[in-house]
Amino acid sequence: MDDFLIMPLLMDKEYDAYLVIGSLLISFLTSFLAIAFASFIVWHKKNTSQWWLLGAAINMGLGIWAMHFVGMLALHLDIAVAFEPIRTVVSALFAIAASYAAFWVVLSADFETYKQRQLYGTFVLGSGVASMHYLGMDAMQMFPKISYDPFLFVLSLIIAYVASYIGLNLFIRSANQIQHVLFSRENLISSVVIGIAVTGMHYTGMAAANFDYNSYCTVLEEGLQYGSLSFLVIISVVVVLLFSFILLAYEQHVEIQEHEQNRMMLRKVTQEVDKRTAELQRQTTMNERLLETMDAIVVVLDRDGVIQQFNLAAQFTTGYCISEVKGKQVWDVMVPREQVEEVKSVFSRLVSGMFPNKHQNDWITKQGSQVTIDWHNSAVLDDEGEVIYVIGTGLDVTQQLQDQEALQISAVAFETQEAMVVTDGEGLILKVNKAFEDITGYSLDEVEGKSMNILKSGRHGEIFYKKLWKSVDEKGYWQGEIWNRRKNGDVFPEWLRITRVLGKDNSVINYIGNFSDISQRKKIEQELEFLAFYDAVTELPNRRLFTDRLEQAIYKHQTSRENLAVMFVDLDNFKQINDTFGHAFGDKLLIEFSRVITKIMPGSVTISRFGGDEFVLLFSGLSENKDTAAFQSEQMAEVLLNSITSGLNIGEQNVYISSSIGITVSDCVDDTVSTLLMQADTAMYQAKEMGKNTFRFYSESIGESMAERFKMEVALRNDLSASTPSSSPFFVVYQPQYNAKKQVVGAEALVRWSSAELGFISPAKFIPVAEEVGLIDELGMFVVNRVLHDISNMASLFEKSTLDHVSINLSIKQLTNPTLTSRLLNAFQHEGVSPDKVRFEFTESVFLDNALNPKALFSEMSEIGFTFALDDFGTGFSSLSYLKDLPISELKIDKTFVDGIPNEESDTTICSATISMAQKLGLQLVAEGVETEGQFDWLVAHGCNLLQGYLMSQPIEYKEFVSLLEKSHVD
Repeated sequence: MDDFLIMPLLMDKEYDAYLVIGSLLISFLTSFLAIAFASFIVWHKKNTSQWWLLGAAINMGLGIWAMHFVGMLALHLDIAVAFEPIRTVVSALFAIAASYAAFWVVLSADFETYKQRQLYGTFVLGSGVASMHYLGMDAMQMFPKISYDPFLFVLSLIIAYVASYIGLNLFIRSANQIQHVLFSRENLISSVVIGIAVTGMHYTGMAAANFDYNSYCTVLEEGLQYGSLSFLVIISVVVVLLFSFILLAYEQHVEIQEHEQNRMMLRKVTQEVDKRTAELQRQTTMNERLLETMDAIVVVLDRDGVIQQFNLAAQFTTGYCISEVKGKQVWDVMVPREQVEEVKSVFSRLVSGMFPNKHQNDWITKQGSQVTIDWHNSAVLDDEGEVIYVIGTGLDVTQQLQDQEALQISAVAFETQEAMVVTDGEGLILKVNKAFEDITGYSLDEVEGKSMNILKSGRHGEIFYKKLWKSVDEKGYWQGEIWNRRKNGDVFPEWLRITRVLGKDNSVINYIGNFSDISQRKKIEQELEFLAFYDAVTELPNRRLFTDRLEQAIYKHQTSRENLAVMFVDLDNFKQINDTFGHAFGDKLLIEFSRVITKIMPGSVTISRFGGDEFVLLFSGLSENKDTAAFQSEQMAEVLLNSITSGLNIGEQNVYISSSIGITVSDCVDDTVSTLLMQADTAMYQAKEMGKNTFRFYSESIGESMAERFKMEVALRNDLSASTPSSSPFFVVYQPQYNAKKQVVGAEALVRWSSAELGFISPAKFIPVAEEVGLIDELGMFVVNRVLHDISNMASLFEKSTLDHVSINLSIKQLTNPTLTSRLLNAFQHEGVSPDKVRFEFTESVFLDNALNPKALFSEMSEIGFTFALDDFGTGFSSLSYLKDLPISELKIDKTFVDGIPNEESDTTICSATISMAQKLGLQLVAEGVETEGQFDWLVAHGCNLLQGYLMSQPIEYKEFVSLLEKSHVD
């Protein structure tokens, strides 16, 4: 049987034309009502906008739903059909919800752009229409189920989305118009488009539906029949339309009333404006009359400086009539020549912010004389705030200024910067000057006729005043420092001079007092005194005040038998914090630290800042027993250390910092200020060497160690600076390096020091000192020059013997010197030595210094021809990345690993792995510290290239090394 014969026969679709037209009208009408409701939301921003939005959604949703089921009723099928009630009602709710959501999205301000609202609204409305339609179709519950033509199904969705997009776009345009017209073209077209969208989607969807001839409706008995559905649709549409039209009619009625109220209000405003315009005109006329009768000069200028108004007072003062100046620029008529450019400049940059203002300038009258006018200027502005006119109101103050000048000249002797008071012979005040009033706060009216006792401070007794007046009587004057009281009660110091004035009969007729307030001078003196004895940052006692107090404490304790303690506190890593966050932050840290220790220490403790991050504390009156006194000091040190373990709060930042503390306890019998400070400082450095964040007591052994170190530093400096290469106490020895056949193939150059003062000193002692005090670079270059000179002298042995290279150690201080490469190159060129004859050794510790970029440095040196060896491999952090990135040609196994060969499993494992890694990387390997045949044999058996140690040879001087090479050549 053909495939076509087994396909179900499909029913043909016929529609009732009247019902189709009815469905279209329902869709158009309800869409328009929905748009009307939504438009009122936009236009009037009602407080009940949610209810208007719901009304729009109900109109749109029920309209879509009603159109759908009217369209369903218009379809003639050959089978009886009913609709499942729940799906039918849910389909209506779908349509209402989709309509509500679409209008909410379009009208919402929650979306950033207009396009977003339109696209989201289109998606919601189109999806709602499609969902309602196909859920309504599913309410028929056909068996077999309704099938859909895919093309028409997709087309129905496209129609729904496209038409929804166009309809919502037209609605938004209409809603945003300035003129709010409900029956606008956009609203009508929008409702038609949305109606077409719904009906077009419906009938396209119906066209896509295929009904089987043998199908039947499964809810025929209990479902909604055509009659019931028709009644439900009619009731729904009629109720919605009737209620909507009533609401719209009411809203239009309210709109008309509001429009009428606005019209009446506009009429009243217009009448008020006309009334005020007439009043303004009368006021303007009155002002013009008043302007002409004013004694003040009034001049009106436009923004170009052209005179527009010139009243009678201005004409009288200048001698110009208005016809002579009107229309002319003011600087062409009356402004003095030297002020013309200044006035022009002012008018060229007129802005409203310059007004109102006051100023005084000179004018030249018609007769050629000069008058001074005191001006008060204001401006007339346009609607945009730009200056149109400048109105200047002025007074001729020429005579007034002349009078003032005369008065000032006559009063200059009295009105000085010093306060002056004149009394009669009885000491009653007659006159005071302005300075007196400023200093004391008393006016002339308040003190006139009163005694000078009004200023007494109460700080001086009767004896003081008796001596004062005795001097006046005998010498005719008295001067000196005295304390008086101001009107507000403040006591202040002054420098006073009292002079006696005698009459013709030698009787006293007046006393004249001159005085000046010296409060500021006294304050400066106090500040200078404070700065002399206190730290400016922390306000703690400084070194000067501390040493004075310590000296007094020593003198006191020499008789009391009590002990005292000096505690030297240094903040760890303070320089790093200061360099990282800045000096201002560092000062705040010091202030906070001083606040903390001041808070936790007893009041009897003297806390001082010596400078930088160094604080010194003095504990007096400790126990007579020295051990007990030490215990008391130890407790204070622990309290101090614990007080900063949680960090210091600097602003909003918590800074973790520790301190190193040195303590010395003394009974003051033999100690002095300098010895105690030295001892505490020495103990503090010992605490830093112990790992910081701890305290140490001074002992004789520490003092001896620091003294020995200091002597070594001095000797080191002297020997490096004073000696010549030929007479230097420094010399180089060579540690030979052997291959598996025990042939000398290399050597490590090692520096030695034989001091004339200290004797022979181990490198383990003097090299760390040289690094710490900054002499290692100088010492290192000495070794380089010495070795290159030796290589130059035994150049022939490189050809005749198995010698391949000599190794020289470079320290971290040398590697961080930016001139290292150039200095090395100069040294090699000077001695005529090829770079391939020297191998530079460095340790892994160089990578811990952030200031060093090893890749850049070694790359630069490698290009010249230098080769490198990594010393003490495995004892540091042993990152393999630098073996890959850096031009290293040799690794050296540290003696600590070689010592355990061949018995220690861990040492043999490490050495074996290192040898294997070096072989795979193509690196030479040197084993250091080979002292037994067992070690030698094991290393050779496992492939170690080179070996050095006391088994073969100790470090030897140059001559012995040359002899060794010559002997091996002969052998």
